[in-house]
Amino acid sequence: MKLARMRIQNAWCFLDTDYLSFAPGMTIVVGQNNVGKTALLSAIKFDYTTPAHRSVANTPSRSAQPPQPQVTIEITGVGSEIDLLLARTENTEVTISTDLANNAVEMLAQLRTFKELRIEWPHNEQKRYLGVGRRRRNAEHLARNPDGTYRSQAGGGGSDLEHLLLNEFGDNGLFRLRSERMNIASGAYAGDEALLPDAANLPGLLHALQSKNTARFLRLCDMVRRVLPTAKHLQVRNDDAQRVEIVIWPCQATSERDDLAIPLVQCGTGVSQVLVMAYLLVSSEHPRTFIIDEPNSFLHPGAVFKLIELFREHPQHQYVIATHSPEVVMAAEPETILHIERKDGDAASIVSQLSLSDIASQRRILADVGVRLSSFFGADRVLWVEGQTEEYCFPKVLARHHPDLLSGLRILRVSDTGSFARKKIKDIRAAANMYERLSKGSALIPPAVGFLFDREEKTDEEMRGLRQLVPEIHFLKRRMIENYLLDSAAIRAALREEGAELSGLENDPALQLSTVEIETVKATRVLGDLFGRAVPAVEFKKPHSSNAILDWLLENSPDQLKPLADEVADVIRAGK
Repeated sequence: MKLARMRIQNAWCFLDTDYLSFAPGMTIVVGQNNVGKTALLSAIKFDYTTPAHRSVANTPSRSAQPPQPQVTIEITGVGSEIDLLLARTENTEVTISTDLANNAVEMLAQLRTFKELRIEWPHNEQKRYLGVGRRRRNAEHLARNPDGTYRSQAGGGGSDLEHLLLNEFGDNGLFRLRSERMNIASGAYAGDEALLPDAANLPGLLHALQSKNTARFLRLCDMVRRVLPTAKHLQVRNDDAQRVEIVIWPCQATSERDDLAIPLVQCGTGVSQVLVMAYLLVSSEHPRTFIIDEPNSFLHPGAVFKLIELFREHPQHQYVIATHSPEVVMAAEPETILHIERKDGDAASIVSQLSLSDIASQRRILADVGVRLSSFFGADRVLWVEGQTEEYCFPKVLARHHPDLLSGLRILRVSDTGSFARKKIKDIRAAANMYERLSKGSALIPPAVGFLFDREEKTDEEMRGLRQLVPEIHFLKRRMIENYLLDSAAIRAALREEGAELSGLENDPALQLSTVEIETVKATRVLGDLFGRAVPAVEFKKPHSSNAILDWLLENSPDQLKPLADEVADVIRAGK
């Protein structure tokens, strides 16, 4: 069974999420801190301590009581598990809805054929209601015969089949992995029981697996080693007469150096969580839903990639991962993304959903412009710029002279500024439309405040014409960014980084420029000539050389870059 849809009403920080769909494979929940990612995961795990949502929208006065919280869960894939569930049920009788059939036996036969059966479960602090597809009006008792078949029976009792199904999903189908450090270094011996929600019995279960199924235990060890390369081997050994403890070998098992094994309690954060997930992957006989909270908070980015690789190798399971890390999104390539945000001054969080087709469309556009989805994480707006030099330099000059404008801003280079400079109107409009679709097509991708490009040799008339076609386009007042970097001391420092010298730079004719020439000269050619005349001669390379000059100016003569910072700031303010 897997989670299909969920709706949260008047609970936690959510007023009403409407129905949220979950992919059968990978779903990522993203958002900044304190917007409700953990609350959403708690709703999936049937948390009965659900706090009521309070905001002006549903609690207009201090004395008003907010509405009762309610969460509606829908699960799929129930039909194939009904017989397995009934076989494990101790009671010989169950209660079953007969809304869709003449009697309980016929209803059971129908349920067995359903590939996807949805059970809705609104619940709150007051009541709990179950129904198959719709509110149940009729029900009968289903009694098990000695030969394993079933018969309808009037009267009688037994558990409600729908309760059994949901308990099976909640108790055995779901597992939530939290980001906190886990206390599972040692424990009592265990038999064949299921892993507890807090994984407290993992040491005993691993000990049993090590003893009874060596091949599976070694497969688990291999999984752990793939995610955490420093954990060369895993062992569960006797702690005392009643307990066992988990130890991690920093060397290969073939070394036979058990004396070097490190108790799990002394190992770093994240090792416990990896052990839990590896155990679940090797031991789960049926599809499960794994809920994972902020894996980036307990794993290195490289380990996150490897963990998600393991998930992809076990596609029978469903994974719901909450994160604010771009590395997690890049690794997961999810089928569905749920984006949670909270607007300024609003107590309620809003959940936006991207489907697989939406994500694929956005990825195609991102590929066209040469950036990744992770580039936008934490951003409220984007300034598109000329190239790598601007992408590096503009944030630095803003941080020095206009730090207030950097909050929530991403500065990214466009893939082809030539598209905006072509003579054909259709080429210019096509390029602008692509970036407009990128900024407006997804809750994950923030709007563009504008485009800021080099002026090059454009006339005032040409720039006005381009702005009429694309009002968001702006141009530097000087020919290119290097025109702001023509400083003899900064150039000398950059040359020295390359092990070169050029005497007389202060009086070099190439730097004796009038105000007009400073704005219009081709600065890259000037810098290329100076670097070529140095001893030994070195090549002026963009963006490396430009960045070196800029860094020196920021450190030693920051006021020289204030005109550039002011121009960038004006564009950002104009785009708000």
